[in-house]
Amino acid sequence: MSRSVKSTQTMDAAIRKAQRSLQKAESVAEAEEPESETTGPVKKCGMVAKGEDFWSKVDAWFKAEIASRGKDFSSASWKDPTLDTMEKIANNLLRVIRKRLVWFLQ
Repeated sequence: MSRSVKSTQTMDAAIRKAQRSLQKAESVAEAEEPESETTGPVKKCGMVAKGEDFWSKVDAWFKAEIASRGKDFSSASWKDPTLDTMEKIANNLLRVIRKRLVWFLQ
């Protein structure tokens, strides 16, 4: 066999292996996705009631926290919960990265 035929066959085999790996990864990803469980009518889009929108809830949360912790954001009463929240976010992010890395390396 000539060298170019061998290299072509090797490349074809590598492409087939990559395709099988991709198909396996896609089937695993599809299996991990939860199925939609909508049983009722679909909610229509429209205006959100006053005070129920995201930023109104954020404002209300800050008002309540400022009342209990004070206005000085550099005080210890603000630092501890903030650091705890940042640690939880970092741990969740690491968990997701590990899960994706394990999936990728399979």
